[in-house]
Amino acid sequence: RVRSVRGVVRSRSCASLPLAPRGPCRCRPSLVLGGEVLPDTMGASFSLRKRQGLDVPAFPPIYAVEPPGNCLFNEEWTPVPLIAKVALSPDVRIFTFELPDPDMPLGLSTCASILARGGADADGNMVVRPYTPVSTNAMLGQFEILVKIYPDGRLTQFMESMAIGDFIEFKHIPFNV
Repeated sequence: RVRSVRGVVRSRSCASLPLAPRGPCRCRPSLVLGGEVLPDTMGASFSLRKRQGLDVPAFPPIYAVEPPGNCLFNEEWTPVPLIAKVALSPDVRIFTFELPDPDMPLGLSTCASILARGGADADGNMVVRPYTPVSTNAMLGQFEILVKIYPDGRLTQFMESMAIGDFIEFKHIPFNV
């Protein structure tokens, strides 16, 4: 059973997660980001737990470690549809995009980024910006990015105007591990 309090899950069996860790369940309260329950291994969630008086250890970030070269995106631009948009604050959104293969994770390591292309600059050229997904490789068939919407941000304004089902392009450059 999952009950969320300000983004903290009170109970969750890791057996219900895709690619669950082997051995006895060591799940503890975890961070809920978008629609995905993430193992609580990030510093931000530690401070959230600390403020809420929770003293719970986290288990290792098994879905964050991915060797280079496994990203579903390659050096060619790939259009993907927006499938969800969640407002976290007046100017911050989590955008969820569908991957070309519904049974595969994005395959990107922690801290690696992908390039997004959309909108247009003052000269009419497409705008390209790097984004580091916030979803882990436990999420199959989709991925999430956390975006602050800037008033003059060409790409962020384009993303903000996207409706569910609209497409944006992404690619991954091998050296951008």
